[in-house]
Amino acid sequence: MSQPINDKLRTSHVLRLIEGIHVIGPDFERFGEIFVEQLLGIPLTNRGLNVLGFPVGGSVDTFSPDGSLVVEYSAEKDYFSAAMPKALKDLNHALAKNPGVKKIVLLSAQKRVRAAERDFMAQIDARDDMKGRTVEVWSAEDIAEKIVDHLLTSDRAVSLLSPYLPVLAQLRDEQAATLQVPLPDDGALHRPTIEAAIEAELRKTPCLVISGHGGAGKSQAAAAFAGSRIDEYHNRLWLKGDDVPTIESLSAVAMVRAGDSRNVAYLLKSRPTLLIIDDVGPELKLDQLAPLCGPGSHIIVTSRRNDGYLLPAFDENEARQVANRETAEPCPDEIFRQIWDAVGGHPLTWGLINGAIRNGATWGDIREDCQAIGDLPDKSNRLADRLLARALHTMGRELAFFHWVGKPDCDRDFAARVLLPLGLRKLRDSCLTTQDRPGVVRLHDVVFTSLRTLAGQLPDLSREFTEQLATYIDEVATAEDSLPFWTVSRSLALRLREAIAGGDRRSQFVYAVLETSPMPALDLSLFEDPLVMTERVLGAAGKDVPPIQTMAVIETIEAGYLYRKARDGKEKAKEVLASQVGVFDRLRADDRLSDRQRAEVEHHRGKALLRLGDKAAAIACFESVLGGPHPLNESRLQLVKLFSKDASKSADVEALTRALLEGFGTTGGSTNSVFMATVEMLPWRDDDWRHKLIAAHGPVIESTLVRLTQIGVSQAYRTLASIGRYWVRRGDPAFLRVFDVVPPREPDDADEDDDLFAYGELLHEASRLKAEHRTELHLRALASYKALKARGDYQTQRLAELLIEMDRHQEALELLETLPGIERSDFGQYRLSRAYLGLGRLPEAKAAIDSALRLLMKEFFRPLFEAHAAQVDASLAAREVQ
Repeated sequence: MSQPINDKLRTSHVLRLIEGIHVIGPDFERFGEIFVEQLLGIPLTNRGLNVLGFPVGGSVDTFSPDGSLVVEYSAEKDYFSAAMPKALKDLNHALAKNPGVKKIVLLSAQKRVRAAERDFMAQIDARDDMKGRTVEVWSAEDIAEKIVDHLLTSDRAVSLLSPYLPVLAQLRDEQAATLQVPLPDDGALHRPTIEAAIEAELRKTPCLVISGHGGAGKSQAAAAFAGSRIDEYHNRLWLKGDDVPTIESLSAVAMVRAGDSRNVAYLLKSRPTLLIIDDVGPELKLDQLAPLCGPGSHIIVTSRRNDGYLLPAFDENEARQVANRETAEPCPDEIFRQIWDAVGGHPLTWGLINGAIRNGATWGDIREDCQAIGDLPDKSNRLADRLLARALHTMGRELAFFHWVGKPDCDRDFAARVLLPLGLRKLRDSCLTTQDRPGVVRLHDVVFTSLRTLAGQLPDLSREFTEQLATYIDEVATAEDSLPFWTVSRSLALRLREAIAGGDRRSQFVYAVLETSPMPALDLSLFEDPLVMTERVLGAAGKDVPPIQTMAVIETIEAGYLYRKARDGKEKAKEVLASQVGVFDRLRADDRLSDRQRAEVEHHRGKALLRLGDKAAAIACFESVLGGPHPLNESRLQLVKLFSKDASKSADVEALTRALLEGFGTTGGSTNSVFMATVEMLPWRDDDWRHKLIAAHGPVIESTLVRLTQIGVSQAYRTLASIGRYWVRRGDPAFLRVFDVVPPREPDDADEDDDLFAYGELLHEASRLKAEHRTELHLRALASYKALKARGDYQTQRLAELLIEMDRHQEALELLETLPGIERSDFGQYRLSRAYLGLGRLPEAKAAIDSALRLLMKEFFRPLFEAHAAQVDASLAAREVQ
């Protein structure tokens, strides 16, 4: 059952898309082609652009295979001017080139002017040549509405359109996040007094804690409230407590898509958002949640702590409603009284009783169970044990599955594959599952605890379940959509690791753990000798080598190098890597590999050789991939990095860079990661083509940076630091346009020094442009720089430069004078001169700036250096006068 998008949110989405459509510009025709083809779901012929991207004269933009449909596109700003001349021209053109056309659609990137459109339609309706034909004019509003209503949930459509309309990917992810809020179960008891109480509490404070013991109905109450307030929030988000161990983690929560994080803190501040954190852990500081909420935003936390709003138990009437739901006969009054006296109004217990009755137990059986628990402590839990034991004969397979999983929750798609939808319905109808996100099946914690006591009575199906897991991972790991692979790998991480520890090192399990685990979670026992793996893989019979086999070998080498580098140091990691390079040769020698497998092996062989210092051999590998039948953008990126310092390769670097930028978002084109890395390298050299590419792709760069920083992607901050310095030094307002909407970060938000330094750089550059906030920005930049675990020469120079701008010249000088090679650095000498000048040491300032001018590498900075030299000369002249 899907959840509808509410009217307010739909309107918000449409307005945000309209603004993006307005600025697509010259690419609107290509955008329109993709949009129409994805919307109609049929292949269309597009002759509006040649292979270089320029319009082809004399042809219509798009037409259907039978010629009955023609589509024309226009980004002209005066499209809806009086008489709509461009629309009329496109209409006549369509009729002339396709006489058999029955329907003509005219797309405009502009907002509709109804009076002009009304006159235009009246004019063409009167024409004889329009008999039997229809014309539709789609404005920016129409396009936006069709995207929201029909394409927002299509990953393929979003991936194809978002390079031209970057806000679309952000909307897709926000909408997908909202759909993670579970719907109340069909048979759930409606408790309006609780919803009213929650609403009353949220009027007092933006953050509410719903407390109660296990099975009290906390999750159900939160889900019911979210479901009844669909029109009050732009976003409704549901997170497990495990997803939010600290307040800071809300800046980057893995919430929607594989490998991506979402900045929930930003969403709470920026637009009305309801965040539900279900079953929080003891470490989360609840008193720090309320300040995260902006206007209209609220946070609901469910907790077993004894604070906040204590959820009331069932009264007798509510208990009867639940116990008697869909039963053949209601519970007799005498038996009801005995059950009530035993367990009171505990909601889950009454649900379990109902499930037992519907699965064949009698009311007399339930009475005996209540008598058996007598005066034992935790009566509800003991009764749950007995009721679950009764379910073994009808749900033994389903309960054995969760015992095998080893925890209460599991990825829903995999659970459905194993248990079938019927099995999931049996669990739900027996009240054994509780609220969670739609992608998760979760047993009540009370039920899972009871399940452990029954382990000896469950059928042993672990071998079957393990085989099904391997088959499923093999299927999803090689699919185009990586989300199912990531979700099942993360959900079953415990089971995968236990299988490997027990000696089951099949490729599916090894690849899943190595690919989806964060580096700190890896350990040496996970890494088998890649040569042994290779011999096993290639020694297996068959006409081909399954892709998952080569993927596991490659990932073992890749992850192993990074793990050893972090643990033992770079030299030790290189020593091990050198012993493994022969694996790539063994793999590529097997003619059973597909073109894609061979390309991936060769690419990773090149990366290994590069890490070992054999640059020439690495380049040969990457060039071989690009010259082969399955070229990889990752190989193009490696060549851009390797050729960037070689003047003789400038033309190659330009061609490769253009291909990476222009392929962004297309099928088989550059990923977000490759695009960001390409943009990060653009300002590294002072070539005219680089400046032109930055200008040409500026809007896409800006919108992509905004989107990725807002969802917490660390790489976007590093890219923004690089391109941001470029923008600031050229007075480009793009920097502030992006910086002003980038979510703030604190020094402890970044996992790596590169991320932390990047954000410090952004603050440093912003301090030069925002005089009213300069002091605050200086202090925040300083905190980021000083939090680095290790500083290289460049980071130290930038810290010194910040200290100079804060009038802390002596501290800056102490940092600069100790740097090795400072006498050979143009910017090092420039910064030294600034520090000397600030301290009044004018002769040294003069010597340093003269040296900087002699060493200067980039002529772009000569005016900057000369301006400082003039300032030093003026200070010297003033001293002589004195």
